[in-house]
Amino acid sequence: MTLYRKLIVISFILLGLYAIIGFLVAPLLIRHFGEKALKENIGEASAIAKVAVNPFLWSLKVEGLQMAEPDGAWAAKVETAIVDLSALSLLKFYPVLDVIELDRPSIRFVRKPVIDDYGSDRPVALGGWREQIADLNQLEIPKVRIDRLEVREGDVDFLDETTGTPYAQKVESLSFTLEEFTTVVDRENAMHFTAVTETGASLTWNGIVTSQPITSMGSVEIAGLQLDHLSPYYEQFLRFDLKSAVFGMRFEYELNLSDPDHLFKLSEGIISLADVLCVPTDLQDRILSINTIGLEGIDFAFPQLEANATLLSVRDGETRIARAADGSVNLLGLLALPEPEEARRQASAGAIPESPVDFFLDNLEVANYTIIWEDALENGLASLEVGIPSFRVEGLSSDFEKPFNFFAEYTLGKSGRANVQGSVTPATQHLDVSFQVESVPLPLAVAYAQEFAQTKIESGLFDFTGQLKSEKAGVLELAGSGAVTSFKASREGDLPITASFDSIQWNGMTAVNEPLSLKVNSITVRKPAGEITQMAAAVAEDLSGEDIGAAQSEASSPSFGIGAVSSPDVWIGSIEFSEGSLVLNDQSLEPQTTIEISAIDMAVKDFATSSEQPSTIEATAEVNGAPFDMNGSFYIGDLKKESKFQFKLSGLALPAFSSYSGQAIGRRIAKGRFAVQSDWTIVDAQLKANNQILIEQIELGDNVAND
Repeated sequence: MTLYRKLIVISFILLGLYAIIGFLVAPLLIRHFGEKALKENIGEASAIAKVAVNPFLWSLKVEGLQMAEPDGAWAAKVETAIVDLSALSLLKFYPVLDVIELDRPSIRFVRKPVIDDYGSDRPVALGGWREQIADLNQLEIPKVRIDRLEVREGDVDFLDETTGTPYAQKVESLSFTLEEFTTVVDRENAMHFTAVTETGASLTWNGIVTSQPITSMGSVEIAGLQLDHLSPYYEQFLRFDLKSAVFGMRFEYELNLSDPDHLFKLSEGIISLADVLCVPTDLQDRILSINTIGLEGIDFAFPQLEANATLLSVRDGETRIARAADGSVNLLGLLALPEPEEARRQASAGAIPESPVDFFLDNLEVANYTIIWEDALENGLASLEVGIPSFRVEGLSSDFEKPFNFFAEYTLGKSGRANVQGSVTPATQHLDVSFQVESVPLPLAVAYAQEFAQTKIESGLFDFTGQLKSEKAGVLELAGSGAVTSFKASREGDLPITASFDSIQWNGMTAVNEPLSLKVNSITVRKPAGEITQMAAAVAEDLSGEDIGAAQSEASSPSFGIGAVSSPDVWIGSIEFSEGSLVLNDQSLEPQTTIEISAIDMAVKDFATSSEQPSTIEATAEVNGAPFDMNGSFYIGDLKKESKFQFKLSGLALPAFSSYSGQAIGRRIAKGRFAVQSDWTIVDAQLKANNQILIEQIELGDNVAND
């Protein structure tokens, strides 16, 4: 046999041995020693079902691979794993893998509380983030190169037992491909990652990674994540149930562990919440429902803690605010977030707490929002619905020295409208707001009028145009002009009263809270009308003397619940009443007596609580058709100082008062007229009165039976 033939035979023999070892022996050895290593280093539950090797393709196929820690913290299974080793490994002196394919990998992870030596939960001490970054940068990452890593139909099962209620989540259909991954310096690795949960949420990541230093940049997107499934993580901070909320997010990022001063940057971020529904834990009524919440144009830098956003929008929502009979409000105390000690200290000192993040928000917009106020009163439920067609805030920032501007539109009831705009500087509490209110129906407040004044508001529209300012903290100034039109109200009880007027207008009003003062250029009341009825004795007797005395005492000594306050400084340039009327019905006598005061015209000038100039009054009217005139001057702040009044009543027919004469002297008045002319002067609390009374053609009528 020639040397050439011997070499061929030896080559075939070696090739056969290589094939036998590769196809038959190597799989047994890899399975045996691999399974042994897994059991020793991970756990006894680790196993490899089958191993196949193709020595000619440098390909390894593993089936039924499973690993699990003894304490059950995590477990992993792979139906099939294929690894193709590249021949470049012989030249590069480190593993170069052409392909790693993982078919149906399954990972289960259980997060358990950390128990200390005393048997209680404790948080894991993480130390400073800069130290951790430094430790990561010092790690020696072994060299490896993977041209393509492909994961098909994987799933991750996560259980967190550290929350009050254990949280479970499963991510299925996890498929992604990672190409040209390497830990070799100066190589970039394009990656794509996609995961879908069983509820339809998806996570997508596209990016690149480098090592030594560790850097990464790319984009992350989350869509359709149901937040109500995450309730175990936030239930300890909320005192309401989040029935539904769908979360979405997308952003670009840059991560550079070699530069701790510019470690992380997020840009072009978008966050969205949809179908938000919150309900009280003990009720079924909703307290908050919002169609969409969006935050756009987000930029964030760490460790600078600088955040910016272009738009925060809230669209198509409703908030229900309810006050129970015990005074509790459903929106108060809904959050149980721990307050930092520094924030508590600043709040107790009256200062605005500093924001931990420097932020700036270009625009905040609210559209098609409704606020429903419900108040449980003794006499029923008060309800008010306020619509917000649009609301916008510009220039919100963590720099509380800078003002922000806002613009708002509101609707109240069927006809009410309000437009508000202005600017606010939080640090100095500087406020400059102008507003216009149109046609607000006063019956919206009927429940409160009935509750606190036993009065029913039947009609009325409110209008006001003005400005609210605050140049320094705690001092508010309200200025403007307004009107109430088509007003009508009534009060039931032992003394029924009805009141109405066509309009009341006030112009040039300025009100200040510190010191308390009110100035009004003019007040005009057109066609005021009132009717007061004294009920019959049988009705009046329903109130006991004790009740009447208590009511009189309460009326004579009002209590406002705020302690003693100084008298406000009030000045009104002019008060004018025109075409007024008042009807007094006395049903306590038989027959009923009615006094009609009509054609009331009155003008008060320079009405002032503190002034060296007296106020003046002029009035004319008709009392049961008899003319009445009045004029005078007075100091409203001190009537006893110096006051002058002149009255004149002529030709008052006396038969209308027969019920009173019958009670007094037992006879009716058949005929007669009454006239009076008075001149009163009060100086230093001394009254000097000059009265001229004339009774003409008096004639008594029939006797009155005296029961």
